[in-house]
Amino acid sequence: MTTPPDRVRLRGKSNPRAVLTDEKVRRLRQQRSNGADLAMLAAEYDISLSQARDIVNGKYWSHIE
Repeated sequence: MTTPPDRVRLRGKSNPRAVLTDEKVRRLRQQRSNGADLAMLAAEYDISLSQARDIVNGKYWSHIE
């Protein structure tokens, strides 16, 4: 599904509903790569387990390395 031409897709912290910042995303991914539990990270960053998983796997916030 594509975004209609009259709508601008706000990504990351540009989206006013974003809970995370670019730095928090980087920190979350770093903590996970160091072995942190995904459920613990989700609770720490106040996001759902599925959101944390998708961020770590690059489905969400893919524009952040």
